[in-house]
Amino acid sequence: MNTPKIRVGVIGAGFVGSALGFSGNPNITVAIVDSGMDASHTDLAGRRVYWQDFSTDAAPNPVDYSQHGTHVGAVAVGTGAASGSATGPLLGTLYGSLSGIFSNNFVVTPMLLPTNTINFTATVRWNGGGNGTLELLSHNQGTKAGWTVEGAGVSGPSPLSLNVSVTGNPAREYSPALVSNGSMTDYVITYQVPQYPGGDNFNRLSGVAPRCNWAAAKVFATNGSSLLSWTAAAVDDLVANRVADNIKVMNLSLGTTGSPGISTTTRQKVNTAVNNGIVVTVSAGNNGLLSPASAREISDPGRAAMVLTVAAANDVNQLTDYSSQGFGSPTNTVGQEEDYKPDLMAPGGSSYYSDILAADSNSGDGTAFPDQQANDYWSIQGTSVAAPFAAGCAALVVDALQQSGVTWDFSSAQFPLLVKMLLCATATESNTNRESLANNPTLQRAANGTNGFPSGKDQFEGYGMINPDAAVEAVSQKLVFGSTNNFSLGATTTDARAWACQVSLTANVNFSASLTVPGTGDFDLYLYSAIPGLFGKPVILAASTQAGNGVNESLSYQSSTNATAYLVVKRVSGAGAFSLVGNVPPQLAVVPASYDFGLLATGGSAPATFVVSNAGAGILTGTIGLQTAGGFSILSGTPFSLGASGATNVTVQFSPQSRGSYSNAVVVASNGGSASSVLTGRAADLPMLSVAVGQSPLAFSFATTVGCTYVIQSKTQLTDPVWQTVQTQAGDGMTHGFSAPPSGAPQTFYRVYVQ
Repeated sequence: MNTPKIRVGVIGAGFVGSALGFSGNPNITVAIVDSGMDASHTDLAGRRVYWQDFSTDAAPNPVDYSQHGTHVGAVAVGTGAASGSATGPLLGTLYGSLSGIFSNNFVVTPMLLPTNTINFTATVRWNGGGNGTLELLSHNQGTKAGWTVEGAGVSGPSPLSLNVSVTGNPAREYSPALVSNGSMTDYVITYQVPQYPGGDNFNRLSGVAPRCNWAAAKVFATNGSSLLSWTAAAVDDLVANRVADNIKVMNLSLGTTGSPGISTTTRQKVNTAVNNGIVVTVSAGNNGLLSPASAREISDPGRAAMVLTVAAANDVNQLTDYSSQGFGSPTNTVGQEEDYKPDLMAPGGSSYYSDILAADSNSGDGTAFPDQQANDYWSIQGTSVAAPFAAGCAALVVDALQQSGVTWDFSSAQFPLLVKMLLCATATESNTNRESLANNPTLQRAANGTNGFPSGKDQFEGYGMINPDAAVEAVSQKLVFGSTNNFSLGATTTDARAWACQVSLTANVNFSASLTVPGTGDFDLYLYSAIPGLFGKPVILAASTQAGNGVNESLSYQSSTNATAYLVVKRVSGAGAFSLVGNVPPQLAVVPASYDFGLLATGGSAPATFVVSNAGAGILTGTIGLQTAGGFSILSGTPFSLGASGATNVTVQFSPQSRGSYSNAVVVASNGGSASSVLTGRAADLPMLSVAVGQSPLAFSFATTVGCTYVIQSKTQLTDPVWQTVQTQAGDGMTHGFSAPPSGAPQTFYRVYVQ
């Protein structure tokens, strides 16, 4: 199993309209608190922004002898550059210890092989002496047992080399294995798989967010020891450097020893990190097969309320048998809050199927052997692998938020909890038993879980399988009311399992959505608030979760305020194409709300334009009229029929026939509401122009209108651009006279100007 299979649809250029797609960004740093990291591996080189060894080793430069931290970091942010994108050789290393393993027993690390015939080669070295046997084994997927030998093994002293011809069967898993002779201790196996498949234009063993930078805090000594105080100091220092180094995501694939392991100090540290703007992902733990039940519980820091706690899924999106489980009655002590866990699950590898391949440290193959081959890959399983997968997914959502215009806030939990909520809200339940068929997750849909768990969540798989593509869609894809959205959800491990978009809700306007479900699938429909609940919990505003193939879903919701929500389609079972339409009712809008025509001469006319539009969806129909008769008329625009976002111009004319003040209203009636716009205007008689020739005096009179001001002006030349004011008269509804004095000019022109 390799991460590109899960992630290709997310980072591809053009995904939800992004030219670059979503693969992280250099202004997003993912911090790895672990056994160290190897900065020399091609997949990680050139992107380190922080290193500190908090263990007694005090290594000044990045190093990782146990491989764990390097593998974890590569799952989150590795480029896969060493493996390339084309079909070709895959170099891998396996190491471990056979101390305590009885003779003729072995340790396996399952993997898939190409379906064509290849020559699989491997070399093993071990400590402890004696002869050994190196074999290539295989077994059917879905079981831990039944390993059989492919071809013939080789026997003899260390080192041994194997070359076997094999045709890969996609229903079987393969593993090189050293058969114990009873005295062996440490061993290392290097192998080469020729013609390991590529061809999707992504590096074959890319991590989830390969464009991000990374920071590494080493909290395990080379001998494997660790102290909680080292982890606490590491988290504190990363928080202190978060702004300078753009640390927006932090992963801890570790846990406190105990049944369960409790450390309120470590819990408080990671909760504080979230409150300082960092998304924190934590492994749920690998104690799912232990007894009693308390031993299976998630340990700190995975119990912390603010973090994203991650269980592990296998190749077929089934909960692994080893994943630790949640607990009831979480504490609410301030700063040390717990929550219902886990939050979700992500690929972590499995003995029933295959492990996860990611970068192998060049520092050494464990502490017993120097590095056998540079820039190769290591295969392991565990929630330690699932957590960095979720960390990479969180970085993709951060990338999407930033591409949408968000400026990251390092002073609060608002964005970390939003990222957590988006990943949980778009997760999908497995709707199947876990591998061991014990302590199985339950299908909740929108119902509350048992033992106090919230809607859609249980104590085994949380909200279900992570779907970073849908989380990115929720941020980047906006619903167009009235449009039909067609998409497919599928049953294979690489198919999309959820689809999401963002919805703009208008205060007091009903929003509805209808989902047409294929006859071959059972899909549910959810509307989530864009404001996370307590500790980043998704808040369901409305849901439609009817059971059965081909059962259509619909929901409606009316917000009391203008708000943003997320509409999510989730696959429960089956596969097929769905159609989704989201609507708000037709909604009338009219602008402007009022219009003043000013002063017109009696007998004149003037037009004005109003815009009637449909601010909702569906078809808006209606008519336009006047509140009263007289002075105004509707020239165009009625009746009207407008689709979603449609608009039409309405022309109103003012035609006063007598002097005075006028008022009226445009009245619009429709199936999307009613509206009126106020009309006002004034009218006066035409201005008078008189001429006095030579010495002849002039006298005239003029009628006035209340509210108008009459200005008598004169000039002696018509070509003169300026009229001189002679007298003003306030309109009072009366007739007023004017007598012009004799003029020495050949002629004088007078006018009455109305203001």
